[in-house]
Amino acid sequence: MKVTAVPQLISPISHLLDNPQKNERQYGVYKSVVATKKLQPLDAPYQDAELYKKGTSYFVLDHARQRVAYFMRYDIRTLQGHKAAYQIMVWSDPSIVDIRGYASAVFFEQLFDEADAVTTDRHQTPAGGRFWLNAISMAFRSHLYVYYMNRNTKQVVQLKNQQDVDAHREDIWTTMEKGTGNLVVMSKDPLKTTA
Repeated sequence: MKVTAVPQLISPISHLLDNPQKNERQYGVYKSVVATKKLQPLDAPYQDAELYKKGTSYFVLDHARQRVAYFMRYDIRTLQGHKAAYQIMVWSDPSIVDIRGYASAVFFEQLFDEADAVTTDRHQTPAGGRFWLNAISMAFRSHLYVYYMNRNTKQVVQLKNQQDVDAHREDIWTTMEKGTGNLVVMSKDPLKTTA
């Protein structure tokens, strides 16, 4: 199991969820939170798994395996006057193929209900980068605006199609791996660009 997108400073949850015994204990903790807080699943159960939200975190409980199958924490900030969701941490169990559906549902259905834009964080694993490439393709199909943003130079470039993504691939992913402050932003509304 691996973390799909996580800043280096916020990784304790991955240590809990990567370890099967600790994950089962964490499942018990989340199941107790669901019961105590009377949380309702956000979606119909799918193969004994349910999606929940508590505060600024989403998680999927796989009841058949008695494990946490997905966890995502985010923060809401302002970006050019728009409410933007910054994914702070994403973890999923890669052994559960169907979990990708939950990741996309949280991303496109839940986060965009709360915010006008969703951004990457500064650190991406290979799996996180693949998720974002798929999400960018879905964003184009959903008529969302997609941008490359360099927070250090304040450069904001609209990516209008896959060719634009390919043209900026080096800027986006290579420097993102080094944590230099580059982001991909998907937005319901246009942002101001510098190019």
